[in-house]
Amino acid sequence: MRGALGSRALATRDDSRARAQGSCWTFSTTGALEAHHKKATGRSVSLSEQQLLDCSGNYDNHGCNGGLPSHAFQYLVENGGLDTERAYPYEAAGGQCRVKRWGVGARVKGVVNVTQFDEDELTEAVAFAGPVSVAFQVASDFRLYAGGVYASDVCKNGPLDVNQCVGGGRSLARRARD
Repeated sequence: MRGALGSRALATRDDSRARAQGSCWTFSTTGALEAHHKKATGRSVSLSEQQLLDCSGNYDNHGCNGGLPSHAFQYLVENGGLDTERAYPYEAAGGQCRVKRWGVGARVKGVVNVTQFDEDELTEAVAFAGPVSVAFQVASDFRLYAGGVYASDVCKNGPLDVNQCVGGGRSLARRARD
């Protein structure tokens, strides 16, 4: 049995705009949603991180001072989707919410959360659902990460920064089944 991604590649943006800001949670959210949109429609779309910065504060997100993708996805479910980057461009600072309903590039029908620290559940989600958005704490030495398995002695327990988990194919699906 193949995983959700099968043998198809879903490219995501490598966006350096998030590196100097506390808005990385928005890039994780849009990256996962862009990949799912591509998987569902076959078309790429660039979605608006700025809308999440400006409009999802009532969902316990704090603009450039941090937030969580799970809260951002709940905002998207309840508010009709996410504008494209073209309709609502990134400004690297929080501002007034100014959603353009004509600019919606993707909608979210539902959200599933993976249990914290459950690697098997995460593996299954990536293998069978597709890219997921992951919250994890980034210690100072993470900035030097170049590849492989990351381990740090300075990690704490709170999820302060976020990233995407993208994978799939036979080996991941096989591991999820075993």
